[in-house]
Amino acid sequence: MKTLSFLSENKDSAWNIFITQVERVLPHLGELEYWANTLMRPKRALIVDIPLEMDDGSIRHFEGYRVQHNLSRGPGKGGGEP
Repeated sequence: MKTLSFLSENKDSAWNIFITQVERVLPHLGELEYWANTLMRPKRALIVDIPLEMDDGSIRHFEGYRVQHNLSRGPGKGGGEP
């Protein structure tokens, strides 16, 4: 079974591409560089595996992500009425 790309050490994984992009802009952030660690260390991450039966009868697995970096602006659950 294939592991989730978030956990993969493959340089082409979604997480490693994100980290590379953040590191690439660090020299241009000035005093905002402090907040880059917040992006690279999310408060929580939910990763789900969704198995789908394809038209040819085979089963393929797809990943879904929900990442919350900072909950200081209120609850991170979303939805609901104001």
